[in-house]
Amino acid sequence: MGRYKKNKKINKKNFSKVKKILITGSQGFLGKNLLNFLKKKNLHVVGDGKKFDLKNIKETKKLFYKSKPDIVIHCAGKTGGVSYTSQYPATILRENIKINSNIFEIASSFQIKKLILIGASCVYPDKKNIKLSEKLMFNGPFHPSVEAYGFWKLSQIITMNAYKKEFDLNSFCIIFPNIYGPGDDFKSKNSHVIGALINKFFDAKKKKKSFVNCLGTGEEIRDCIYIDDAVSAIHKIINKKFNFNYINISTGKGFKIKFLAKLIKKKINYKGEITWENLKNKSANFKILDVKNTKKKLEWFPKYNLSKGLDKTITWYKNTNK
Repeated sequence: MGRYKKNKKINKKNFSKVKKILITGSQGFLGKNLLNFLKKKNLHVVGDGKKFDLKNIKETKKLFYKSKPDIVIHCAGKTGGVSYTSQYPATILRENIKINSNIFEIASSFQIKKLILIGASCVYPDKKNIKLSEKLMFNGPFHPSVEAYGFWKLSQIITMNAYKKEFDLNSFCIIFPNIYGPGDDFKSKNSHVIGALINKFFDAKKKKKSFVNCLGTGEEIRDCIYIDDAVSAIHKIINKKFNFNYINISTGKGFKIKFLAKLIKKKINYKGEITWENLKNKSANFKILDVKNTKKKLEWFPKYNLSKGLDKTITWYKNTNK
């Protein structure tokens, strides 16, 4: 494959001339919402659809030839909840490393103006009772429950740095916590904590179950971000230029899963009990992103608190599962 040694330097004037944005993973939860959000902002944006297998480098090249993007927002990847990532670590690594390798290779050879990557909080080492700031990157082992997923996300950043150094590929990584909201995956093993809890309580209420069994101890602490806030942050970053490589995007507020379960139970008006099942593959006890850099360097703030985001998510779920 032909390759340019260095991409042209990007400046703010170049960004004002951006013609087209390509979103990979546009059929997924984040990608689909981002595609719709950017279209409403009257940006020229396209998704990868279902036609292209990004694990195949020829298919990836076809996608770039067809879409001719100036900016690529890379949302594609094999993901899942803790139970899925614990059960299928080899699949997580194999498929995602193939996808990432192809995206970087083709994006570099096509001299795109910017590649935006979507990271996750599991990229950070397992730290007890410490908010995860960007300076903690590469500073310890992952939690065993997300070891493969965390390694993939970290390898994404290492690859980003390598392509930036050798080929001057302008790239940046946004690190999110759990994203939730309308259109999320609620029913499969791929669902995250809020989607899984909403589905459990609605199912128990419908079937008149006397209790809901939740996984873990309930003492685990997580932060999360509503989908509209996540896509608005990506939108703000598109034309930004930074002198650093990644940034946390979150509310910076953590909640015990036990609290989340009780709050969702109340909002759904479920009258039964909550029981807890200790997992063999335990998840991390404490995972909250530090957002000092977000406030200072991006000047971005979330619009949705937990209660408001849950209300919109529960209403959507109720209306689509009648």
